[in-house]
Amino acid sequence: MSSVTVDTNEFSDPHFDPKKWINSVLKPTTTDSQKDQDEDGGAKDTTILVTKLQIASDSTSRQFDQLSSTVIKSMPRILYDLKLIADDAQLTHQGVEAVKENLGLIEGDTEAALEKLRRPHIAKTRMEECRMLLLEKSDHLNKIKQEQEKKREAAEAAEAEAAAKLLEEEHRKQSLLAEKEEEKAREDQERKRKELEELEAAEKQKQAEEEEQKEIDEALEYGHVQLPPLRQPPPKQRTLQQIQNAATATAAASEHSDDNNSYLQQISDSMTPQVSSVFKRIGVPLDKFWQ
Repeated sequence: MSSVTVDTNEFSDPHFDPKKWINSVLKPTTTDSQKDQDEDGGAKDTTILVTKLQIASDSTSRQFDQLSSTVIKSMPRILYDLKLIADDAQLTHQGVEAVKENLGLIEGDTEAALEKLRRPHIAKTRMEECRMLLLEKSDHLNKIKQEQEKKREAAEAAEAEAAAKLLEEEHRKQSLLAEKEEEKAREDQERKRKELEELEAAEKQKQAEEEEQKEIDEALEYGHVQLPPLRQPPPKQRTLQQIQNAATATAAASEHSDDNNSYLQQISDSMTPQVSSVFKRIGVPLDKFWQ
């Protein structure tokens, strides 16, 4: 039975028939094999088959352990489920060991033994399904995380834009307030300047009125002073007789000129300082008046 081969791919067939498979494996292919089987009753072939099944079981267990370790390391969130699966795999391994003992004599229930052999395949299928579900869940969580990140960035951008607008509006209000205060200060300064100018103008006008009133009072005070005429009236046309009479009068007046000068000097001496001040204000030179 050195030619006995074990094809584990047939275990995945949904219509797998364990009795048919065992018979096909243990069926002799040559006349020599038929003779050997008749001599030992098929014990040798059975032993070889059990050994190969044990080797396949050990290989499946190692692959299962490696796969379990990989899944546990890459999927920390399903440790509990994987632990349950690992326990099931351990139970499967124990079942395979039990099948090995049962197949040693080919007296047990072969259908139950083959059912236990299918458990590693079922465990592998379940693990693959769990892995696919976990990958889908991970992708979904990544998408949700990306969407939340985009929303957060959009919210931060909107808040920054709103803060910038608020700051700009506040700056504009402060600028307007500063301009209003500056304009008010200029208006107050202009108003104070006008008031000062009005006060100065009123003061000057008051001083001018006081000066004018003072001059009027002085003029009224000394208005009763009567002075001799400063100029002679223009000459009139005279007849020859009048001219002769005038010449005679002039000659007579020259004789009394000293008397007239003494009279004028007397008037000048009789003037008071107030009268002299009046003549000075109206621009009359007293030093030349009596010449």
